Amino acid sequence: MDDAVKKALACHPQLKVARSEVAIAQARLIDAGKLDNPIFEYSVQSQIMDGSERQGEGFFGYSQKFPITAKLSRQRDFGKAEIRVACAEIHEEERKLIRDVQTYYIDAAGALARIAVLNQVVKDLDEQMKLVKNQVDVARASELDLSAAETEKLLAAEASQFVKYSYREAIAGLRATLGMCPEDSLHLSQNLLSVTSALRKTVQMSVPEELNRPDIVAARMREEAACVKEALACAESLEDWEFATTYQTMRSFDEPVGMERERFLGMGVKIPLPIRKQGQGAIAEARAEKDKAGLQVEALQTMSRTEIAVQIEALNRSQGTIEALGNRVQPILRTRLQKTRDAYSQGLIDFSQVLLLQQQQTRIRERTIDAQLDLARGLARLQFALGSNPHLNAFDCATCPTDEPGTGVESQNSHHGIRATPVEAEEPAPKKPKNMPFQRLFKKSAAQ
Repeated sequence: MDDAVKKALACHPQLKVARSEVAIAQARLIDAGKLDNPIFEYSVQSQIMDGSERQGEGFFGYSQKFPITAKLSRQRDFGKAEIRVACAEIHEEERKLIRDVQTYYIDAAGALARIAVLNQVVKDLDEQMKLVKNQVDVARASELDLSAAETEKLLAAEASQFVKYSYREAIAGLRATLGMCPEDSLHLSQNLLSVTSALRKTVQMSVPEELNRPDIVAARMREEAACVKEALACAESLEDWEFATTYQTMRSFDEPVGMERERFLGMGVKIPLPIRKQGQGAIAEARAEKDKAGLQVEALQTMSRTEIAVQIEALNRSQGTIEALGNRVQPILRTRLQKTRDAYSQGLIDFSQVLLLQQQQTRIRERTIDAQLDLARGLARLQFALGSNPHLNAFDCATCPTDEPGTGVESQNSHHGIRATPVEAEEPAPKKPKNMPFQRLFKKSAAQ
């Protein structure tokens, strides 16, 4: 089963889908925390006339918006928080995948155990039929007893055939989780008892004080992201300031003085007035999301502790059933069945009493297998509730690829496989310059 879990974790498509969320979050981080592009302005005016009295004006401007808060750093912090959430959710998908693999494996192992029990029943009924034939030969039994034994054997064989279909169904599900083709051969190397023994080593029969299973860790990461989002909303509530630098040149004609040339250099700032406060709704929404994320963490912790306590009690019930059937019921029933067969061979009792005890023994064997199967399933569910599978990787913020894509810094965590890559626009092919009238006008303005 451990080999099946490792193979599923290495190739299952659902994990690849979960890892793609990391690449999506990385893609958002590419543009996070960047200033808006600056604005360059240019304009020129000139009289439509020739001669030394022609007047004109040229204007150059450069402006840039700057935030007055830590908005840019908050944007990058929020982008990194989203990456951490995506990384934590990968481990939750791994936990669910491990549960599915173990469920199919345990169901298949349980079906094999039930088939073995039914095959043993068929062998026991063969012995009963031999005993009945001997009694018929000595005129101590009738053909009806033989028919009853044959009918019981057919019923056991039919039940075994039905369980084989259940085994094939579980194998088909297990084969799908391992990424195998439907026609690929797959055989289990562990039986139900060895699976149960292996699962016992990975669980504890008590509710831990602190739980760090993946879904709770992911909820904590979402709570941290919500806190960062609230800080971002507060930072974005104040609009950016705009700083501008301008240069203007003018050429004018004054009748008494003649032609004059003037040049102006200017600097300015645009400050939005917070008369109507903006972003209060976004702040309130972010704060509500943060409160919701905190409540989700508390709810998950409560539900997980309840789930663990319930599974522990279910395991105690299954274990008690197995001990009662194996230590008390089965030995007594085997002794009674042997004595009854001896009495029937001596002609002291009817075959119906032998057949009745045989049916009871079959039911007890099947009930024992059911209890063992419930125990294995309960151990797997407890392991899922604890998040204690040894192949389940623990979440570590240091291994999340929160570095900025495209900076040449490789991620420390190669486990995720998918990575966002920024793209740059291709440089346009150089065009052959054309002699446009506007270019001549621009050259005349520069000459002024």
